Amino acid sequence: MTPAPLATPRILGIVNVTPDSFSDGGHYLSVEAALRHIERLIREGADMIDLGAESTRPGAEPVSEADEAARLLPILTAYRRHFDTPFSIDTTKSAIADLALRHGAAYVNDVSAFRRDPAMPSVIGRHGAGAIIMHSIGTPKTMQTNPQYTDLMGDIIQVLTQASDQATQAGATSILVDPGLGFGKTLAHNTHIMRHLSDLAVLGHPILVGPSRKAMIRHWVGDAGLVTGTVGAVIAAYTQGATWFRVHDVQAVQSALAVAHGCLSDVPA
Repeated sequence: MTPAPLATPRILGIVNVTPDSFSDGGHYLSVEAALRHIERLIREGADMIDLGAESTRPGAEPVSEADEAARLLPILTAYRRHFDTPFSIDTTKSAIADLALRHGAAYVNDVSAFRRDPAMPSVIGRHGAGAIIMHSIGTPKTMQTNPQYTDLMGDIIQVLTQASDQATQAGATSILVDPGLGFGKTLAHNTHIMRHLSDLAVLGHPILVGPSRKAMIRHWVGDAGLVTGTVGAVIAAYTQGATWFRVHDVQAVQSALAVAHGCLSDVPA
């Protein structure tokens, strides 16, 4: 039997303007460095850029709204002068989302699925923006402290259903759902999610995954294999129905996805 053709994959390129993100903290704090990195990611094939100014890595300390805004504002001000590629804002604060949306953000990427700020859906709807809704538990400071689930995929689906309904009712124009690899999950949880990503199809929204350079990759291949290991996870997720991929290494992932899409989909020879 010939498998159903896979949807065209899309890439969300990561730009962290933070001093403490787990992979690239401190690299793009200046506007010039951030703009150069954004330009490179777009050239390599990013379909959208994800800007974040508060680290959500395990153990990260919270950042004040004022500090988050101060880190973002210079880049937000410059973005549209330099790029046409859409961008999302990675934040759990509705005031920061509002700031970014007023500067042209297309999506809000909320890793808390609106748990931390109930005003987030209304801000997204007021601007007619899209929402990236991710499952997580606890806070970055506590989420990896013995996370447990009764029904992992069921719990994820329940949270994402509730949040996507909130976003839809508020007027979000588009929704992507993310199971939240590494956000309150052990290695066993992460691998279970990767094997059952297709379960998320019941939500009726495109599935986004973010395995990029995470501990689950390091577990199997060490630091030296983080890029190629990420590519492996992306391709595995693509065959399970994910269509959006949040990654650091856009060029490697874009090339691999182009080949996978060519081999597995109805693309003219």
